[in-house]
Amino acid sequence: MEKKISFEESMARLEEYARQISDPSIALEDAIRCYEEGLKEYKGPGNVTYTRETGSDVFRKKPFKASTLKENYDTLRFCVLNDIHQKDSLLGVLLSKAGKSDFVVFNGDMSNDIMTEDKISNCYMQTAAKVLGGSTPLYVFRGNHDYRGRDAYLWPQHFSSSSGKPYSAFSYGPFYFIGLDSGEDKPDNDIEYSGLYNTLPYLQKEAAWLKEIVGSKEFLESKVRIVFAHIPPDADGWQGGRNMSEIFVPVLNAAGIDLMICGHTHRFSFDEAGAGRPGVGFPVWINANLERLDAVLTADGSISLESYNTEGSLTHSVSIK
Repeated sequence: MEKKISFEESMARLEEYARQISDPSIALEDAIRCYEEGLKEYKGPGNVTYTRETGSDVFRKKPFKASTLKENYDTLRFCVLNDIHQKDSLLGVLLSKAGKSDFVVFNGDMSNDIMTEDKISNCYMQTAAKVLGGSTPLYVFRGNHDYRGRDAYLWPQHFSSSSGKPYSAFSYGPFYFIGLDSGEDKPDNDIEYSGLYNTLPYLQKEAAWLKEIVGSKEFLESKVRIVFAHIPPDADGWQGGRNMSEIFVPVLNAAGIDLMICGHTHRFSFDEAGAGRPGVGFPVWINANLERLDAVLTADGSISLESYNTEGSLTHSVSIK
């Protein structure tokens, strides 16, 4: 079964509204929302074809296709990249060498800052669109460098989520995922932030949302529970690591998650539950910069993790059961 969702149809629904407000940018935003509503109305399973009929044949390309989620998954594959820091060509190499994934995660610091909004596109999203072909789901979570720069406040407008916030939760059959916004790595009064940040209330609000998520029926009935966060918990480290340990770890310990996947340090490490990270009751994989983590999950609860460098060589592997 296949469903076609036309951008033009969405725009047609808003012609009168656009004339009334005389603001094409707002009309475009609402057209995109209508486009998304069309996806929500389609219950699948099957394929969805994105069509754009306008434009000449010179610029016409085959429409993007994406598959709706299956009702259940026996096996799930995904890959994670982080801390690319504007090395766009190497991002393309790492992504292109990945096998078939059910989804991809960018786990923070894909650019050095967001001094101008176009860095989001130019530093990683154009490459992601080219390699993933518009058909592989991409989840993007914020790192500390994504807070920096004149246009950093625009970052959330580029990445929609189920919560409407820079943090979210999603599931694939029996596999449940939470993506956290771990905030900045320095105190709010650091010169880096020019007195503009008040992090603690934001993180506390996120923690309240997290408590609701881990108490949900979908989370409690899932077989594997994985959390993505750019900054790893570190009770003795910088402010960001301490925030993770003090605000989020107690909730996640009580929830019984199976794994946290982080970045930030630019160096690989893996700590078993209760070993190496005081007070952390779950395994923590820290993915190195310029390496791709490939994960395979199975419905019996097993987790297989492998990381690869830009040469395509296996660098680390861990199995969790």
